[in-house]
Amino acid sequence: MQAIEIAQKYLDAAQPGTEVGDADAFYGYYTLEVSKDGKIYGMLSVNANTGAVWYHNWHGTFVKILEVK
Repeated sequence: MQAIEIAQKYLDAAQPGTEVGDADAFYGYYTLEVSKDGKIYGMLSVNANTGAVWYHNWHGTFVKILEVK
């Protein structure tokens, strides 16, 4: 998927040693988890139309994932 490639290219330049996981599609953008040393490190999004990347620095330190069923 192109969003994953764009996100990884961004991370290679901005945060070496991190990698992206799968992309979750939303309206007009994709959101991806960022991992470092096998642990979730953060999140970023890729605009589906322009390919612009923005890192989610407002979430703070990752604590856990909560799945609601």
